[in-house]
Amino acid sequence: MTSAVFLDLYRVLADPGLMEKHYRERFASILRRDFGIPLPKGRLIHDGTYAWYTNEGARLDSLQGDMREGEEWVRAVQRMEAEHMRLAFEMAGIPPPSNLNNFWVKFETEIVSGIDALYADVPPALRELKAGGHRIFLSTNATRSNAESALVGGGVRDMFDGLVLLENAKAKKDRPHYWRRALNIMSVRPTEPFVVVDDIPAYLAAVSKMGARCFQMVRPEYTGMKIGTYPIISSLTELPTLLRTL
Repeated sequence: MTSAVFLDLYRVLADPGLMEKHYRERFASILRRDFGIPLPKGRLIHDGTYAWYTNEGARLDSLQGDMREGEEWVRAVQRMEAEHMRLAFEMAGIPPPSNLNNFWVKFETEIVSGIDALYADVPPALRELKAGGHRIFLSTNATRSNAESALVGGGVRDMFDGLVLLENAKAKKDRPHYWRRALNIMSVRPTEPFVVVDDIPAYLAAVSKMGARCFQMVRPEYTGMKIGTYPIISSLTELPTLLRTL
């Protein structure tokens, strides 16, 4: 039986460590090309702004209730991204552009679309899933400039039937709001079988109550991860075989 398959981005499709390594270098290289900032300083700007971004993201994650879904959530993330970019220009000693959000989207899209951080097992697994007639969707907390660009960089964007992102889900994946929108946007009927693969049990908990068949990805290098109550896979190549048994 064919299914709608929702796949997480980082630690399922893409290696976050590899992405961060290349992201840092491309960030610095673009600052040098466009603004004449030396590479060492560009790397320091990346490191400083990334530390701020990480801390601010954790603060947003601590918000309660409706503040973590809907248009307010999207605006909160966009404000964080704009401030992140403003801080980069401040550290560089350069006046910021008038529209920081527009600049950031173009800047990050260029950075990430030039990086292939996919795990080696991902392209063949995607091809096998497509050959089996499954519809494949990306399900991520990330923005389009990061998430879709990561698929472009990995050369697999055309294998996905749709993308569930910050901009259209308008919540994080631990919220039922996210998954209700995901199923609606991707035209997945309540009676249709659908599968979700993620590395975070809390994200699977929200959607398993809606009838999803869930699998937790635990790649060998992430042995310290929290383990949930869902079947575990360690490579995406395991998934097509498992789906044939459902």
